Amino acid sequence: MKKYYLQLFILLMMLQSKAQSCIDSSRIDLSTPCPLAFIPTCGCDSFTYGNPCEALYYGGVYSYHIGACGSDSLCSASFDILIQSDTLIISNLSTTSDSITWYHFEFGNGDTSNQENPFYIYHSLSDSTFVVCLTINSVSGCTNQFCRYIQVQKSLPDSCEVNFSIQDSLNVVQFFDSSIYHSSSIIFYRWNFDDGTTSQAVNPSHTYITAGLYFPCLTIIVVHGTDTCIQSICKEVLIALPSCINLSLIDTSRYCPNVNPVCGCDSVSYTNACYAQYYHGVTSWRVGTCYTGINGIHQQYPNVVLFPNPTNDRFFIQSVTNEVSDISILDVTGNPCMSVVLSIKDGVDVSMLHPGVYWVKMEIENFVFYKKLIKN
Repeated sequence: MKKYYLQLFILLMMLQSKAQSCIDSSRIDLSTPCPLAFIPTCGCDSFTYGNPCEALYYGGVYSYHIGACGSDSLCSASFDILIQSDTLIISNLSTTSDSITWYHFEFGNGDTSNQENPFYIYHSLSDSTFVVCLTINSVSGCTNQFCRYIQVQKSLPDSCEVNFSIQDSLNVVQFFDSSIYHSSSIIFYRWNFDDGTTSQAVNPSHTYITAGLYFPCLTIIVVHGTDTCIQSICKEVLIALPSCINLSLIDTSRYCPNVNPVCGCDSVSYTNACYAQYYHGVTSWRVGTCYTGINGIHQQYPNVVLFPNPTNDRFFIQSVTNEVSDISILDVTGNPCMSVVLSIKDGVDVSMLHPGVYWVKMEIENFVFYKKLIKN
């Protein structure tokens, strides 16, 4: 019953949202130094721009696809957003000829989500603008990215306060809701266990099948009269399992070409499940990269976009604010792979890197931050 009310609640809010024009002429700024590289980008006005920077700042579009307009693609990333003050309610509209194996949202402030339809709250001290991007990957290896420009209002005090506690035993974790809200409210729960599974129970129990560091999240929607409060919180859970390596599985004659990142039960990120099993003997895994070292402590910087991402050979950096300097590429464990000399015209050449997931370490005015990069 709660699931029905949640779906009805979201549908009603979507129907009440006002359609936005595709173009915002006030955002057009022809003085913005966009890269000269040709990265075909289809704006929501069905016009093909030279790259995402040109679409945003020369065309003033609200959204765009990587790829020329009218070109055939086996997969197409897309989503709709309902903005409630500082809160995003996302409806995923992506399509593919087979099935989607991986969703990855970037909210423009350094935060990310691998949920298909995430709720997200910007805890901003002022009205702000962000570029929200979704990257999808399909079974056949097709990758596509879709981005939207959004405006959110500054955060106001909430009438609810989300929280939960954890009791764990090896790989079995019991979650207990301890949120605060008015006793006569209608409340909806959404748990994301950070391993591709979710729950709408009040106090769910969950079994993790691979070892590693997880960040399970709870989102609550509290309706009290005419007031609606939406809040999310994530906490850290460390799961330890017995050894999960079976050397007899290793067969390096196997060809593992696709990029579909997985987290092995040994808490190591691999390019795909085939590579994890036949090159490292991993017995189990989950879709997506592991949370390791740098991911738990790194800082992020708002309004910095890497495009195209994923990339085959090179990428470009677009900063809405200041110049980016001192760039280096790190692997998923935080170890340096290469230093970079940034060229606005030519971008960053990563063709020599093996396919996989990397961190791009950057600096703006002595502020060090990181962005995730996928190399095909």
